[in-house]
Formats: sequence, C-alpha cells, structure tokens
Amino acid sequence: MKKLLVRWSTLLLLLVLSGCGTDNREIAVNKAINVMEQATTKIANTRAEVEKAIKKAKEAGGDLSTKEARKDLEEAGKSADELEKLAKGLQAVSNEIDGLKDSVSKEEQEDLRKRYQGRLETAIKRLQDEEKGLDTAMRDAESLNPNVNRAALEPLRKKLEKLNGEFQNLTKRR
Repeated sequence: MKKLLVRWSTLLLLLVLSGCGTDNREIAVNKAINVMEQATTKIANTRAEVEKAIKKAKEAGGDLSTKEARKDLEEAGKSADELEKLAKGLQAVSNEIDGLKDSVSKEEQEDLRKRYQGRLETAIKRLQDEEKGLDTAMRDAESLNPNVNRAALEPLRKKLEKLNGEFQNLTKRR
C-alpha cells in the first residue's frame, strides 16, 4: 500500500503543477483532491473490515478462515474494489487536465500550487496514515496464524496489488 500512496501523491502533484485554464483548472484540481479524499475513506473502510476480521479471528483461536472473519474480509475486498472505480475517476481528471494544461502561465501554475498545497498535503498525510494502518492490520491479521491466515488474506492482497498496478500505469503515463 505504500506504493499506492506514492502513486497517488505523485500523480496529484503532477496534476497541480501541470496547470490548466483558470476556472477549469481549479475545478480539475478540486476533483483530483476529492478523489484522493474518497480513496482515503475507502482505505479506512478496508482497514476497519480487516480489523473486525482480526477481532473475530482472535475469538476463534486466530483463524481468519472462519465464516464470520471471511465475511469481514469479503467486505474489505468490496471496499478495495471501490478504490478501483476511484482510480478510473482519477484517470478521467488526469485526461481533463492534460487537455487544459498548455493554456496556463508559470505564474498561474505557482498561484495554483500555493492555493492548494495545504489541502493537498493534508490529503496526502491522511492517505498515508490510512495506508500505514491498513498495512499494519494486514500484517497483524497474518501474524495471528501465518499458515492459515496467509491463504485467507490472499484474495484481498491480490486486489490491493492489482490496484497498485493500475496506479503505477497511470503515473507512468505522466
């Protein structure tokens, strides 16, 4: 998930610094930050579901393969699926910005950076904190019973890796 943070923040910084037309530029940058904030919420939801599964696994002797824990892991997977939709939304915003960026001066780009830097940094920090929390929850879940829980976590881990790959492709394009 740490790679995902780097991908999000790199892309958004590129979006902000690339610039576009005045009103459209502000709309596009706001859209990008809003998508990032939505992703933070989805990561928090994913983490919360993993933590619920951990609690249920502890009650069952550390086994995430119980019906109750699997249900929570499936919900975590659904939150991860929603992150994929947000990646597509960020792709659309990126395309929008690409179409507008040539019409902006260096001064306008600097003004945009100054106006949105605080909000962007806050969004990045929140995203980073949630990603760290999810990473910790995934490690904690596996450590309860590594031989059994590794397999139970595999579908969620694959979704998160796929998502990371999609963001990697998006940032490579930049």
